[in-house]
Amino acid sequence: MAQYRIIAPGGVNQRAFPSTAGTIQTRLVVNTVLQSNEVPLTDPEGRLWLRLAGNTAWQWVCMRDRDGRAYIEEILESPPPARPNGTTNGTTSGTIPTRPTSGNTIYPMGGRVQVVNQPYFAPLIAIDNVAKQWFIVNIRELAWFGSGYAAYNVQNTRPAHMDQHIKRARDVGARIIRFFAPLHFAPTSEAVRRVGVVLDKLHQANMLGIVCLNDSIGLANMTLAGEAAYHTAELGHLSANYFVQQAWRTHYLPFVEQMVTAYREHPAVFSWQLMNEPGLYPQPPQPGQAEAFLTFVSETSALIARLAPKHLISVGLISSAHVGPGTDEFQYARQFYYHLPHVHIVGTHMYQLLGNPDVNALWDQEARSRNDYTAAQELGKAFMVDEFGAAAGDRLAATGQFLNRWLVDRRSASVGQWGFMYPDPPMDIGIGDGVYGFDPILNTAQGSTNAAFFPAMRDLFLARLGF
Repeated sequence: MAQYRIIAPGGVNQRAFPSTAGTIQTRLVVNTVLQSNEVPLTDPEGRLWLRLAGNTAWQWVCMRDRDGRAYIEEILESPPPARPNGTTNGTTSGTIPTRPTSGNTIYPMGGRVQVVNQPYFAPLIAIDNVAKQWFIVNIRELAWFGSGYAAYNVQNTRPAHMDQHIKRARDVGARIIRFFAPLHFAPTSEAVRRVGVVLDKLHQANMLGIVCLNDSIGLANMTLAGEAAYHTAELGHLSANYFVQQAWRTHYLPFVEQMVTAYREHPAVFSWQLMNEPGLYPQPPQPGQAEAFLTFVSETSALIARLAPKHLISVGLISSAHVGPGTDEFQYARQFYYHLPHVHIVGTHMYQLLGNPDVNALWDQEARSRNDYTAAQELGKAFMVDEFGAAAGDRLAATGQFLNRWLVDRRSASVGQWGFMYPDPPMDIGIGDGVYGFDPILNTAQGSTNAAFFPAMRDLFLARLGF
């Protein structure tokens, strides 16, 4: 008989089946163990429902429900039950294989940053033996501030902005900054030097950096010279041919090897990230493309692990569904990360789009991200929200609800606000994001709300992370 344990902070509301809005009859406390000899039922919206043995009137919604709550989680020692044939998110689903074991992941030893287990959730990450949830800000162009290149997103920056933004990020509660290493116009040697400047400054400020080693999106200029012929998909994304033809061996792999070798012992490296938002474009993927992408991740992550055995590694995906075969996304997330022993962090990107003003609604990619969270939880990999941002309606309230779902309910290792910009004096220096960003000064349609939004968001982050 399969066993399930309540893991949601505060317990679980018992509701009438099949409505998530049914009358609450009772509340089950955290760590209550439930038993059932029945297979969870999949409804047309992809939610899993479990009927307890001997109870014909009531059901409890499982962790893949649509309202953003991780209500019920399988006990770690027991394998997941089989899922009946049906449809989930429009794809054919079969029997889920036995849960992979966490022994597949090869954890780095001896570094400042470590993966630390927490019962019933995906692991946390410890910095200098302090395990907690971390706040990240994304400053994509940080390494190229004041570089003098004519790229639209760095041409108005000055060298002084680097120190200002590092200090400002620390002031709002961030301990980690995610930034991109390459600039299309610059040689590898200059990229290596400038990344080192950022890492040294972060170390002086007692902060760390996520070094993103390439960008799939060509429009932002944070890409490698020589790869333009493959940036042909929407938004200038690298096409699937980049992975199928193994074009990454020509320019990308030597770049990674030089960069990682240079800073293999640097104390300010939080993690190496293979690429920003790679995918198999155009969608849907064709046969063989998912396997080609897995080869790319497997070989590059193994190379980084060999060069910098003390550092953590992540991929940089929006979600694993963007590089899967387009069938059962839940099953693929588990299989994908199972085959990557040198990937220690599962990360996703989630945004509240402009057309979604309901502060309580799930954000774009949030349902898919739950699949990746489950994979991280089962395999003992940390789960991080690399990018998030609210765009519509009451952005503060929407962000608060989002943080409840991912920081409180799932205890994710970290969350990363997109588009941080706050120079001194306040001015638009061409970075950040006028729709989804975290800044007080952009002159855009959102700019009028940012001045009030910025301090309120700062206080929200500080409160959620226990400052």
